Amino acid sequence: MSGPAARSRPHLVTLGPQHEKAFFAYLEEYARTGEPTALPDVTPATYGMFLRMLRRHQRAAHMPPSFSPYRRFFLANADESALLGTCTFRFLPTYDVVNEGGHIGYGVAPSQRGQGYAKLMCRKMIRFGRIHGYRHILITCDLDNLASAHVIEACGGVLDDIRPIPGRAQPKKRYWVSER
Repeated sequence: MSGPAARSRPHLVTLGPQHEKAFFAYLEEYARTGEPTALPDVTPATYGMFLRMLRRHQRAAHMPPSFSPYRRFFLANADESALLGTCTFRFLPTYDVVNEGGHIGYGVAPSQRGQGYAKLMCRKMIRFGRIHGYRHILITCDLDNLASAHVIEACGGVLDDIRPIPGRAQPKKRYWVSER
């Protein structure tokens, strides 16, 4: 869907210069709650470099060998003045993708949880993976993350196994979403 109707509700965006204020408000919310975010340390002085890094990492340029090329999107409100969450699709089956992160990762801003945004992003990333030829998509979550497990199951995830991760307190639940 495109056009005005698509913009009347939250939608995925590729982060750009026009999202800088919303991006830092999103990071500030995580900082206030003390929750970690999977995003690197970014300052207003390094925001442009961060945008370039996101573009390079789609092509696997200038990445550590253990990293998978990925595509990161942000869920924005209708007028794109606020970012509600972020989601990622990782393309290659590296050790970390297979054991820890899965193909899809997502996070919702603490104040925006419980509104269905995680499920919306997860479904959109599954669709994104299908468009790119993935028939089987791996999604993981920490063993104690019941909300994320519910999202994954609601999106068609079938539990494959639970794996301990060296150096981590929580094992990972690994789910596969396969074409029906």
